[in-house]
Amino acid sequence: MERSRRSAEAVLIEAAALSRDDGHEEKVEVFVNLARRLQSLVHREIQLLDALENEVEDPDLLKGLFHVDHLATRIRRHAENLAVLGGAVSRRQWTARWR
Repeated sequence: MERSRRSAEAVLIEAAALSRDDGHEEKVEVFVNLARRLQSLVHREIQLLDALENEVEDPDLLKGLFHVDHLATRIRRHAENLAVLGGAVSRRQWTARWR
């Protein structure tokens, strides 16, 4: 999990560096595509973790699964941020307005 987090952070840093270059639109589009693919993979990972969490009764194992789930959620948010930085529209929709 730590390696996945570091990998996601490295992609964000590289995308930010590319966005400072002239003629970067094609490169940023590639990163948006990669971010979307990463989001898809993490979404599948979270679904699998949810299924495992519903089956496991061992408290220690369940605690570990919750920790992995939390890390996967953070990776999903980083991927979403990368896509938005590249110009994509956020897939998260708010159901109610904050007042």
